[in-house]
Amino acid sequence: MSHRLCCRAGVVAVLPLLAVLTWPGTAPASAAAEDLPERRITIHGTEPKQHVFGIRGRVEGAWAEKRVTVQRKNCRDCGWFAWRTVRTDTDKRYAARVRPSAEPGVVCYRAKVRATQRWAVSHSSQVCLVTRRL
Repeated sequence: MSHRLCCRAGVVAVLPLLAVLTWPGTAPASAAAEDLPERRITIHGTEPKQHVFGIRGRVEGAWAEKRVTVQRKNCRDCGWFAWRTVRTDTDKRYAARVRPSAEPGVVCYRAKVRATQRWAVSHSSQVCLVTRRL
């Protein structure tokens, strides 16, 4: 069995537009949150030793010593779920060790940072770990 780590930057999702009906002069409560900018979160796949994998990255803005949620999906078409929470260091960097699945397939990871008063919820691009049977 061999393991290969591949990065996929620039993932674009097309979401259907939803119209919200409101009375004249009122706005949806989430309109202010949608106007906020997103943080830039980097993510890299690493292999420090053979068959030992990890992800690491950095969060833009004032996010030193705070929580980053690492999300995972177990196949390309599955949904994201919170897999592990890690903390950034004083230089706003985070790292987590990931393990390849025992069965052939694809497991993808991304980082998520919660919303604040100045920033919207932010996600990194995804890193996928591909396991193949030889």
